[in-house]
Amino acid sequence: MGQSIRSCPSCHTPLEAGQRFCSNCGTVLEGSAHQQTERTPAESISRESTRIEPQYTPPPPPPVYAQAPQPGQQIYNTPISSYSGGKSPSQGKVLGQIGCGMLAIILVVLAACGGISYFGYQWIASQASKSNTSTNNTGDGNSSYATPTSAPAVTTNISTKPVMYSSVNITVLSAQQATSLPGDNGGDGKGLIRLNIKEENTSSKTAGYYYGDAAHLIMPNGDNIAVSSSQAFSGPEASIKRTNWLDFPVATSVKPDQLILRLGTSTESQIDIPLKGNADLSKYQAKTATPNKQTQYSNVTWTITNATSQLSYAGKQAESGKCYIVLQLRMDNTSSTTFNAYYGDYIRLKSGDTLNSPDGNSNLPTAINANQSNITGTAVFLMPQGTTDFSFILLNTPSTGSVPQQTIDFQIA
Repeated sequence: MGQSIRSCPSCHTPLEAGQRFCSNCGTVLEGSAHQQTERTPAESISRESTRIEPQYTPPPPPPVYAQAPQPGQQIYNTPISSYSGGKSPSQGKVLGQIGCGMLAIILVVLAACGGISYFGYQWIASQASKSNTSTNNTGDGNSSYATPTSAPAVTTNISTKPVMYSSVNITVLSAQQATSLPGDNGGDGKGLIRLNIKEENTSSKTAGYYYGDAAHLIMPNGDNIAVSSSQAFSGPEASIKRTNWLDFPVATSVKPDQLILRLGTSTESQIDIPLKGNADLSKYQAKTATPNKQTQYSNVTWTITNATSQLSYAGKQAESGKCYIVLQLRMDNTSSTTFNAYYGDYIRLKSGDTLNSPDGNSNLPTAINANQSNITGTAVFLMPQGTTDFSFILLNTPSTGSVPQQTIDFQIA
């Protein structure tokens, strides 16, 4: 018989002569080909324990940027036998550690980037908030909190004609509008209008008024707005020229040419000044006549050289509905007797049914010496507004020697 071909007792793979290990499964073969083909149980156990099983090495983890499997997609992992060129377990473990390390590094980098982005955003937001606070606030240098400031003021040039109030010539130069202006008292934050004015006191007495009482803005709907703050709160002193400003709480949407500045309290003859450069203020201007009329009274010749109707005198505004009539007088005594009398006793001014004695601000001599000429004085009367016809009366009184009454009629048109 021909020589029988051996085969692996485990997987029955044909064996070559002298082969000690199965090339397929790795089973250790006997040293002799003539030994029995069956093994005893002890031999089988011993040989099974010495078998070398093919080692399975898991594939390395996929790169972190690999696309995740779609739903329903199967993933196949093909085991690689140790004898067919696969990686050893130690190699797989090292690759796995490297893959996990890379994944950890990437996660740390992403977290760091996210943290930097977050804190960067917070820093930018805080800087923007500080910038906004700095833009909308001004500090006094002593406080950690700033005071809101307004947008740049809008200025409107007005330059009204001057008008006399309490002997002060007042001109409205311009109007400024903003939510806040330097020197104001804070207002209500809705806006204010500042009127820049020029003042000139034409009298020898201080103007006795306060702007908080005497100055108001009349709104388009008729509302009356009082002064909220001012540079100087009262009228100027005698013969003083100055600039001043008055603030009123008025929304910036209201234009100056819609407003009227009213000067005078409710008990005074008020003056309304439209905030327009071409406003007609002629009715508030003084009116003057030069009668140059005269009469003889108690050996003295009395002449009215000048007569003026005006709304104020000696730092005072006339009462409501009234005006001052100011008479400039010249007295000539050509006799040898001195005239002695108090002007309140014998001088009167009449218009219609009104008969008044001279105001306390009159300036007339109580004595006119003998042979003294060109003595001047001023007689001031408070009379109803709108009157034009007047009578200057020198009364028949005991204080002047009971001389006959004399009258000089005149007009102020």
